[in-house]
Amino acid sequence: MEQISCNESAYETDWMELLYFELVSSILSCISSVIGGLLVFLIVVKNPQKRFHTSVSALLVTMATSALLVGITAEPLFIYFSVTTINTVDDHVPHDAPFLQFAILVSFMSSMLTLLTLVGITVNRYLFVSVPGWCMVCVTFNRTLLATGLGWMISVSYPFLYFNTGLSRYCIVHSTAGVFFITLALVYTFVWILSKLEALRERGHLNIVSQEAYISQNHSWLLVFSLGCYIPALIMVIIAELCSSCTCQAKAWLARSSFVVARLHCAILPVLYIAILTDYRSAIKSILFKCRIQGKKIRFNSIHRSEREINCFEMNGKHSTKI
Repeated sequence: MEQISCNESAYETDWMELLYFELVSSILSCISSVIGGLLVFLIVVKNPQKRFHTSVSALLVTMATSALLVGITAEPLFIYFSVTTINTVDDHVPHDAPFLQFAILVSFMSSMLTLLTLVGITVNRYLFVSVPGWCMVCVTFNRTLLATGLGWMISVSYPFLYFNTGLSRYCIVHSTAGVFFITLALVYTFVWILSKLEALRERGHLNIVSQEAYISQNHSWLLVFSLGCYIPALIMVIIAELCSSCTCQAKAWLARSSFVVARLHCAILPVLYIAILTDYRSAIKSILFKCRIQGKKIRFNSIHRSEREINCFEMNGKHSTKI
């Protein structure tokens, strides 16, 4: 967290609301990112009905990995920072603590990887409607995972700009990049993908059109949701940076809220993809149903085995009595 220079103490009593806000946000982000990431990995590993080793699934695995990085590494550190600061107001953790800098870098890296994954899904859908035959044969799960390596390289190197800019200015850069990438993906979807779908419909490829229209429509809604996250985040951090009459507390609220929005977006997106795509919802239900059936079978077998052991014991007792 960046220390905003002003005469007010950043940890007076009236700042406790901001610290509690950050604590609750970190807990929510931690829970949602871990749940969403693990569910995506569970679906791809179990691969029910052999339908989830696709290029889209590979991109969702990348998105789930970024969410898990936030949920397992960054958010627990933010929770520790908030709890420690709340409990020890007079001797709080410094803002340049190494663990806190690491958590900020991981958060921005994961958030950027999520944005690049959204662009990757858009490009993937464009390839599918442009050259469906080639896409089905050549754009495989493993090749898509390899292609995401470029996104990892960009995401890992990109957050180190933070050391030269500070939190507020870096949030401006990051939110601007988010608005740019998401707007680009939306324009790409509505201008090129929908026109390609219309061309396929005219050529009679109704099965491809119906399947792709469903995926592209849901993906478009998630892009709109993402844009709805990043535009307010960008506005808030610009106000925090440019407002000369704002108090130190107001600037801190705006800058840190923008940072929280970026983290929550990264954490929630895998959960939303699972919730909005019917195939993934059905896969989760199928996996949970199988686990429930297997649990019942195990309990039934254990009970049946116990009954047989009791019967054998009683028969042995009767036999020994007769003797």
